[in-house]
Amino acid sequence: MKIFSFSDSHGTAIHEYGSRGFTYTNILEADDHCQIGCAWLERDAVIGTHPAGQDQLMLVTTGSGIVSGKEGKPVEVSPGSAVLWEATEIHETRALASGLSAIIIQGRGLEAAVRSALA
Repeated sequence: MKIFSFSDSHGTAIHEYGSRGFTYTNILEADDHCQIGCAWLERDAVIGTHPAGQDQLMLVTTGSGIVSGKEGKPVEVSPGSAVLWEATEIHETRALASGLSAIIIQGRGLEAAVRSALA
């Protein structure tokens, strides 16, 4: 057995797209088409508005926040929420006072897989 850490202390602070209070820890890159990481957002932090490079699935594990997609409609999320953005979809994530952490899975064809698994 081996134990690894993906805590925020092992991550990288991200400032692109006006992001603030956001640290990302890369967990796995299976190939050019599949990545898994953890997003750590401090209290009132933001992952600025940007296009998804691939389909992105955000699994909220702690805290709460507000997300929006191509419609721009803000939706509150909390632990157990799964948010799917399609490739190229413009989106944003904001943490509330509790902060937010989430596992992020990025890859091709996630939409069909998620729809069948979580529908």
